[in-house]
Amino acid sequence: MPSIQDTIYPRFKSNLTEKDLEEVYTPKINEIEWAEIKSKGTIQQLALLILIKTVQKLGFFMRIVDVPEVIVIHIAKKAHLPLPTEEEWKTYSGTRTAKRHFRFVRDYLQLQPFDYEAHQIVTDTMNKLAFSKDDPADLVNAAIEELIRLRYELPVFNTLKDAANDVRNKSYRTIYHQIDHALNEEQKKEHRPTFSNT
Repeated sequence: MPSIQDTIYPRFKSNLTEKDLEEVYTPKINEIEWAEIKSKGTIQQLALLILIKTVQKLGFFMRIVDVPEVIVIHIAKKAHLPLPTEEEWKTYSGTRTAKRHFRFVRDYLQLQPFDYEAHQIVTDTMNKLAFSKDDPADLVNAAIEELIRLRYELPVFNTLKDAANDVRNKSYRTIYHQIDHALNEEQKKEHRPTFSNT
């Protein structure tokens, strides 16, 4: 089974430098202006900017309370917005506004949600490579690249891992049946394991 570290699945760096923050998480002027138009207050404005910058980096949404604090502080500082308390973030996360913000950000970034069609793309991509790639991590990476190319949101990692394992198991069964079908009874006897009673 592939682990997340074996793949290109996007993750936050464990040690973010000032350079990382500046280059990856600094909101652009047009993003700040868009967030102002789409929000009714400073918490909502900051939430939109955090979602934009983290989705640009990761390719999927996560709850604001799960975003590393250093990123939240950096974006608030760059956008000249006050930093909400943890309680205010929790309240925001439970509102319909938070769900609506996901939709706003998808539209802004021209990103399609991961749905049945996207899942089919994952399976088709992996199936095409199943007989030429032995490492399940290669299958996961190919599916990630295809989803990004087609502007789809990435699913949780386990969805990709499970799909790779299913495809890999099916390809092994297919190979086994092909070999079994190609052998005559005499050849099958020769290759059949024998067990000793001693």
